[in-house]
Amino acid sequence: MANQDWKNETVVTEFILLDFGNSPELNSLLFLMFLSIYFVTITGNTFIVVLVVAHWRLHTPMYFFLGNLACLEICYSSNILPRMLLSYVCGDRHISARGCFTQYYFFGCLAATECYLLAVMSYDRYLAVCKPLHYPSHMDTKLSLQLGAASWVSGFLSNSILTFLISNLDFCGPNEIDHFFCDSFAVMKLSCSDTQVVAFVTSVTAGQARWAFEQSGLVEGVPVYSRVWNEMSFKVPSNPNQSVILWFYENKWQNPGSSA
Repeated sequence: MANQDWKNETVVTEFILLDFGNSPELNSLLFLMFLSIYFVTITGNTFIVVLVVAHWRLHTPMYFFLGNLACLEICYSSNILPRMLLSYVCGDRHISARGCFTQYYFFGCLAATECYLLAVMSYDRYLAVCKPLHYPSHMDTKLSLQLGAASWVSGFLSNSILTFLISNLDFCGPNEIDHFFCDSFAVMKLSCSDTQVVAFVTSVTAGQARWAFEQSGLVEGVPVYSRVWNEMSFKVPSNPNQSVILWFYENKWQNPGSSA
């Protein structure tokens, strides 16, 4: 009976992004702020990519993965910020349902790719620090290319099923998304369908990224760093890159709906 009532409601064909719930007088300030962030992000990451490609001394696995991460950040930002900036200029926060699902698809794929890529980068650093004598034979050019390609392919494949499930949910009630872009959990809250299957697939997708992280060698590497630094009681990696990766994954595990 409930399903019949849903079908009698108006089907949602567009959503409204509430952004930060700001008032119109703040639009100019927010536009300048996010435009500056977008400009710095694109410029900085483009410089990294050009530098890695142009300088032959940087043609190593570590900088290859760093170049991939820079490309990822360019795509990441370009998927969300241009639409957001346009809404501040025009004052139109509407987005079509198809456009919303498309935005989430690329955001989710890029977020999943970032998880896999960071796992690969941590594995690369683990080999370089903990097994330096075996590093050249273990991490050669061919393997680094395969790991980089696998990160991108796995990221896009892992989120495709989830996006398909979300796009097939029924939306027949409120259409205001309490976010500045189309995130999975924010969209699922508006659905009048059963979202248990979608929530389960979301957990599985996030679990895959966590498994890749645990298999990367970083977890094993944490005690190694600690033993090197006089058996520290707190197991903190000595490499700042590893600290950032640990922080990133900790946030993803606690908030799986924020990415994939």
